[in-house]
Amino acid sequence: MAAGSPTASALRILFPRASEGGTVCLAKFPEPFARAAMGEPIRLDEVLSGPPAPRAESLIFVFVPTGGDFSVYESWLRQEGSDGETGVIVDLSLADRILWRPGRAVMLGSSERQQETAAALAVFAFFEAQLRDLESGIRQRWIRAHQDMDLTTQITRKSLAEWPRVAEITKWATASRMKFAALDTSLDLPADSLTPRARRVVGELANMTRIRDRLRGVDDQLEVFEDLYELANDRLSEFSHYQGEYRLEVWIVLILVAEVLLMVGELVALARK
Repeated sequence: MAAGSPTASALRILFPRASEGGTVCLAKFPEPFARAAMGEPIRLDEVLSGPPAPRAESLIFVFVPTGGDFSVYESWLRQEGSDGETGVIVDLSLADRILWRPGRAVMLGSSERQQETAAALAVFAFFEAQLRDLESGIRQRWIRAHQDMDLTTQITRKSLAEWPRVAEITKWATASRMKFAALDTSLDLPADSLTPRARRVVGELANMTRIRDRLRGVDDQLEVFEDLYELANDRLSEFSHYQGEYRLEVWIVLILVAEVLLMVGELVALARK
């Protein structure tokens, strides 16, 4: 970049469970998340030469002041990731130009709005990552759920071997429902520290990435998991109880038969005397 030209800068934003791991606290997420958005400056050459930022719960934010060379950072943001995907890209113009994709963001605009834009992107990136994690968990378990429909109707002795796995998915579904409830509420109430403009940025990004539609989809799919595995647990519990009663009855019968045989044996022995 030529001497005297505007200077770009970059932040790596992480979301630790306490205000640690960075030099700039951009936002705080209260309970039940109890996390903070912490930024630390990184070199631009490290941004451009390093591997793509991981897409889960992290963000590389590049600020390019008006008049700076935006194209090189736009190319960096749009390049294919290590997973072979580019991911959804949002191009937002609100006086400044903002490009976002999971794990990366670039802003071209006034340095006066750099800090509040970084905070807005951090808040949005955190919540979007939480939603993406829910979506990923559902995708990973959806095919298995189709196969587990048999556990709601056809229970056999072999089915009981699946009970620990069914219990684990049930636990995951409950934890996911709690996470969904917290996320659904938090998206309506962005961090209090955000300026009105930063809140607008969060709102625009949420609209352009269809956050509300995606939340409805997650809500419906979690309900399917909850109903399916609640019924599967009930059927497995009933069958296990039946198996226990059946075994007990068999043992009682065997004990009674043994007592009868013993009595017959004693009678036979007495008759021979």
